[in-house]
Amino acid sequence: MPRPSLPVLLFALAVCGLLIACGDGSSGAVPDEQSDDDDDAWTLENDDDFPSEAPPDGDLDKPDHPDMEESDPPELDGDDESEPASDEAMPDGDEDSPAEIEPAEEFAEEEPEPLPCIDLMRRWQTVAEGEFGPTDWVYEGNLADRCQADGLLIAGAKGMTVSVTLMPKGLAQPLVGRMFMAEAAAASGRREAAVYYDASDTFPLHGLSHTFTLPYSGEYLIVVSGAGEMGRAGDYTLTAHCSDGCDKLFTRFPIAMLHGMAGWDSVLEIYDYFRGVKDDLIGRGYDVHVTEVAMFNNTDYRAAEIESQLLDILWNTGARKLDLVAHSQGGIDARHFISGMGHENDVALLAMLSTPNRGVILGDMILGNVTGVSQEILAGLFDFFGNLIDGSESDIRAALAQIAVKNMTEVFNPAHPDAPGVLYWSWAGTTCLDLDFSCQDAHGGEWVNPVFALPYRLVAAYAPSPEFAECDGLVPVESAKWGEFFGTVNADHPDEIGQLKTGGFDHIALYADIASRIHAAGR
Repeated sequence: MPRPSLPVLLFALAVCGLLIACGDGSSGAVPDEQSDDDDDAWTLENDDDFPSEAPPDGDLDKPDHPDMEESDPPELDGDDESEPASDEAMPDGDEDSPAEIEPAEEFAEEEPEPLPCIDLMRRWQTVAEGEFGPTDWVYEGNLADRCQADGLLIAGAKGMTVSVTLMPKGLAQPLVGRMFMAEAAAASGRREAAVYYDASDTFPLHGLSHTFTLPYSGEYLIVVSGAGEMGRAGDYTLTAHCSDGCDKLFTRFPIAMLHGMAGWDSVLEIYDYFRGVKDDLIGRGYDVHVTEVAMFNNTDYRAAEIESQLLDILWNTGARKLDLVAHSQGGIDARHFISGMGHENDVALLAMLSTPNRGVILGDMILGNVTGVSQEILAGLFDFFGNLIDGSESDIRAALAQIAVKNMTEVFNPAHPDAPGVLYWSWAGTTCLDLDFSCQDAHGGEWVNPVFALPYRLVAAYAPSPEFAECDGLVPVESAKWGEFFGTVNADHPDEIGQLKTGGFDHIALYADIASRIHAAGR
């Protein structure tokens, strides 16, 4: 028999291998049937052995969870469309089990609600200052933001009948605004202010006007803003108008008057230092107050007394600042109050009349700073100041040390520079000896009161320079100059306040002129 060829043998071996591979892996036998329990035990050997074929159709009709109704369809895992594994196949708590992801709910984007504009009346900022008068004061404003609050500080005189009109602009987006009017205390923050008008619940304010009579002379606060949560930004016009009592006079801030030496309990019986001035100014419409301090003492002592009184005026009126009008040493006290006691922001203006800002040579003479002064002269000076001060020699020396030229020029002035933001004004008095007719002709017939004849002669005789010789009988013109100088008046030192009058000087007109200038300066 011929031997089989090699290809035939290889084919036979391949057929045998195929028959073995088709049988049971261990024995090569194929099982005749599968038990019923195997149909219900559709499990995985481990989590990585996912079946490549779907289970029998009947298993999809069975609930995989005891709480699931028969009719509920099974949940599928994302985009994986293969059959889900049963609870047995994916036990709870298995860290490798895929997390069940719930579909995200879709929400419509909503506009955020605007935040409320809180406490606008305390957040206002000054945008303008104006005043009531026969001519309308008009302010064109703009609220760039619905929570903006514009503060307008408008001044007027007690008894004026005034009206304020707010006219928002724009037709497409009209300003929904509110107008709030209060006394000056609201502007200063020193105390709670009385509210005269509040239209916070009235809108829109198209042409809204309010009319009333001013209860005091000075400053009023008007706030314009959007009205609460309905506020809108936009342009507006505010008009202030006076319809009655418009001839009354006023200053923006209260006037406080500070007296000089021998103020209240002198032997000269000067009990109303600024004789008749306060009543006259109040009658014109001004708000005027007069301080009272020791008749003659050093500046530290007097300024401490003045401080408490000036702060009381600020508190009682609610004003932001004060206008100070001072005579003689009262100007030194005022300068110390401003620059030496930290009240730069409490004063708008200081007007000084014959204040010895650069000292008085008489003080140096008594202190021994001037050589060649006879004992007779010194005795006469002690008699003069003793009558003013009614004190001992030591009291006189202590009092005059303040106004000595050496002290004022070398100590006080360097320590008290002018405060930024405060206006400094000054006036000086000039007079003549009783027999100096040419001087009297040049000064409207003014001549010095005999009480001040000795100090007049001494100031002229011992003047450090010719320009310091001209004086009002006590204070040289050059010493009185400070800040903006408005010139001289024909009056001696007591004439300037209406005391011991020897001529026809009208001191009432002088202080009325000063007050008028303060008003014109917006102070």
